[in-house]
Amino acid sequence: MKTIRTLFIAPPYYCLRNLKPGPIYPLGLLYLAGYLRKHGFESRVLISDVLIDVKPKIFITMKSYAKGWENYKKYVQHEQHPIWEKVETLIRKYDPSVVGISTNSPTIDSAYKVASIVKKVDEGIPVLIGGFHGTFCPEEVLQNQSVDFVIRGEGENPMLRFVDEMANGTCRWEEVPSLSYRQNLTFRHNEPSEKISNLDDIPFPARDLVVISPNTKLKEHTMLATRGCPYGCAFCADRRFWGGIRTRSKESIVDEMEAILKQFPDTKKIYFNDGTLTFDKRFVKELCTEISNRKIKAKLFCTARFDNIDEETLAHLKNAGFQVLYLGAESGDDKILKSMNKRITLDQIDKSIRLIRKAGIQSLVSILVGVPGENEISLRNTIQMMERIPADAFDINCFVPLPGTEWYDRTPEETRQKVNWLEIGYKSGRPFLFQVEGKENLLQYVDRINKIADERLRKTVAKTILRKLLYPICR
Repeated sequence: MKTIRTLFIAPPYYCLRNLKPGPIYPLGLLYLAGYLRKHGFESRVLISDVLIDVKPKIFITMKSYAKGWENYKKYVQHEQHPIWEKVETLIRKYDPSVVGISTNSPTIDSAYKVASIVKKVDEGIPVLIGGFHGTFCPEEVLQNQSVDFVIRGEGENPMLRFVDEMANGTCRWEEVPSLSYRQNLTFRHNEPSEKISNLDDIPFPARDLVVISPNTKLKEHTMLATRGCPYGCAFCADRRFWGGIRTRSKESIVDEMEAILKQFPDTKKIYFNDGTLTFDKRFVKELCTEISNRKIKAKLFCTARFDNIDEETLAHLKNAGFQVLYLGAESGDDKILKSMNKRITLDQIDKSIRLIRKAGIQSLVSILVGVPGENEISLRNTIQMMERIPADAFDINCFVPLPGTEWYDRTPEETRQKVNWLEIGYKSGRPFLFQVEGKENLLQYVDRINKIADERLRKTVAKTILRKLLYPICR
């Protein structure tokens, strides 16, 4: 290994809200760690949220989930939390040559806090920020004096070039693609790096490089079959970040699944975190056939779209072991769906959700409230849709004008200036635009939407627990 040591850090978020994280792996950082290792560089990955032991809750209401945002805010701003000391201890222990932090917009302040801890340990350690927020707001990020560089977009080649420059002692930052940094009291943004065309050339995420307790048994894992998205929803920045969709070979995908099960024999669940896994029916069929042929034994979860679900596709997913599909309905109002550029209809939602139920697969349906143009009528329509469709659970999110999205571009500069990432997030409870536009009267409908989601989840959780209790008797 070459002498440069890179420490990648996922800043804390869930533990600051007293929540247990889901599948823990931040795939972007693990891909970077694996890529550097392939080229002879040492690195480790620190996932802050797993350093604090939080008991999982069987059920949590949407309201109580949102309330945790206040805890996040105070622990990032001024109150002490044990996670900060743990992060500092591990930074000192690893003694990195460079630190890379990945963050999205709602967690950017936690990333700044981690960056300040790095500088406290050693002012000379270069700190790089990557991820969505740095990609679309590099100059804003570089105004924080604890941040030295931003890597925009896909990070493997830029990160490798950066550590190469450090290892050679040349530090020609102008030669590093996709790098943004301060220079002579201004900002420099290097030309973007070319995307990696063949994703099979990238090593699997380096899950073995995660800093965890020796006694930790990891039972849930995430992975990606693709990068990019063929769709262009107005609230999402995936397409701009990754570009058009690129797909791994089915052999590579299932090779990684087998590697996970071999390396972590306690694995029970594997989540595909793609923007949508079901974008191409032929791809789904071939992937599911490969999974079935190799007899992968794990519960599988993936994203899907209402407009590319049919009985044949569902049969392949079911046969391969997919148990839950995450789908974005977002709204029960056709006008709002059109403004989102969702390219789905209420009729497709109604028909597809019933096909999913018939196939014996569970559904988790995303609802996005407080979007531009939202009003009493659209919220009522969403409530009616939620009451009508047989989804197993709903995931309620509040609209946030995320940098890199079409809706962010449309948002007036005056409104953007009112965004405080310590105050708002995907599940902050009170839609941002309702506060800015004085639509507090519409919160009653949001409360009803959250209540429907809570009631549906209670029923699903109860059924799941009941099945577990009855299974030994029924078998």
